[in-house]
Amino acid sequence: MATYNEEKSLLGKLLTWFVVALVAMAVLKLAFWVVGVAFGLGAWLLFTFGPILLVGWVVMKIIRSFNRPREYPY
Repeated sequence: MATYNEEKSLLGKLLTWFVVALVAMAVLKLAFWVVGVAFGLGAWLLFTFGPILLVGWVVMKIIRSFNRPREYPY
């Protein structure tokens, strides 16, 4: 059993770095997947509900402008 002070063999070092590289690639793949899903969901929400919200906001502004009390100049 190798202790902290003993040198590992070349095969042990290669296997260690291979496992570290595999774990790093898996973590990066997961991170990019999460970012992609977030951007996709955000874009879908923006282009699906964005126009509906914009039209609703314009309609509410128009309704409020018609319901405003009239100010007389005198």
